[in-house]
Amino acid sequence: MIEIDGVELRTAAQWEKKHRHVKKGQLGKGVERTWRSPNGNTTAMFYNIEQTRPWAKKDVEAVNRRRRADAKAKREADECGRIEGAARAEQ
Repeated sequence: MIEIDGVELRTAAQWEKKHRHVKKGQLGKGVERTWRSPNGNTTAMFYNIEQTRPWAKKDVEAVNRRRRADAKAKREADECGRIEGAARAEQ
């Protein structure tokens, strides 16, 4: 996030974390900034809040479904690991 003339600007990825999309017509029309980093020069596009829109309900639901599926897969993997460990201990 950067601030120019009191206006908060964020990259598209930073807006996604705030549950906002950059509008289709605004992609590439943000403020481009370049800075030096240890790996060389880095460039990014920054957008203000007027260039974004909130997530649609279907987008939020898709993220929630994906999050729940990942959590379920992790729980099942942990459970399988415990069952296999108990089976080995019995032998």
